Amino acid sequence: MDLRHTRCVGVAIAFLLSGCLLSPESIPDPDEDRSLDRVSIAMEESEYNVTEALAFDVHYHYVNDGNEIVYVGACIGHPSETLEKYVDGEWVPAYAPFCEHRGHAPIEVAPGERYAATVSVKPATWSTGRPNASWRVDEIEGTYRVIDVVYAEWDRGKFDDGSLHAEQVHSNAFDIRLKR
Repeated sequence: MDLRHTRCVGVAIAFLLSGCLLSPESIPDPDEDRSLDRVSIAMEESEYNVTEALAFDVHYHYVNDGNEIVYVGACIGHPSETLEKYVDGEWVPAYAPFCEHRGHAPIEVAPGERYAATVSVKPATWSTGRPNASWRVDEIEGTYRVIDVVYAEWDRGKFDDGSLHAEQVHSNAFDIRLKR
């Protein structure tokens, strides 16, 4: 047996033995959940009663039940202020104010942590001209949810070129009722 072959066999044996000497805790579990499906948006209330002035706050939390830091904020650096409304059996865009913070890094939420956020709904930003929106006082009532984008990592270059891994998450449904 030549020296090269002996070295290769020795390296292979050392590799196999090192694998046997690793503790089970140090070997990554291929079934371990590291995806973004362990991130959710939880509403503080199931119903909001608003007056005809139509200015109100919707309070919610980002919840990270995963094992990794996640990055949230469709309006980069700020929590989502986007609402969808359930209309005729489907979720449609309902409220999304202009985002002026696109250059900031998103919000980090550590594993096991919650991040409190608020949608401050202001009637001046409502668009009654959009076909799917329902921002006229007589049509505000309905079932809504908060929707946002969550990132598994943050890298400005990947964000800019569209290659950053992201998923859309939404809250549980809540109702908006007009206080008469």
